[in-house]
Amino acid sequence: EYGDAGHREGWCLYRLGCKGPATHANCSVNHFNEVVGAWPIGLGHPCFGCTEQALAFRVPLHDTVPIDRPTPPDTYPPIHAEQGKVSPVATGVAGLVGGAVVGAAWMAAKKLGEDETKSKN
Repeated sequence: EYGDAGHREGWCLYRLGCKGPATHANCSVNHFNEVVGAWPIGLGHPCFGCTEQALAFRVPLHDTVPIDRPTPPDTYPPIHAEQGKVSPVATGVAGLVGGAVVGAAWMAAKKLGEDETKSKN
């Protein structure tokens, strides 16, 4: 209920009538009028589904809505995926390739400069 420990901690407001699980909006990412927290959940109120035509002010404010998929599918990647480490050999090869590119560019620029001085003389 409003004002309890869960509400103050920012827990899910579904039982208070939040329509968020049934909406497909990015309110938490794109802030309303570029003001952080200026959306119902950010203000501590349940979402009333203003982006959904079937929900927007058609379902009573404090009634819950059925959720099609209560758990996400298994096809989503993990949040903290394990990452491999860069081997010293790969670092060395990348350094050699980068050095060769820089060296070739420097030599080409030097040769281009010599050609320009020869053509002026």
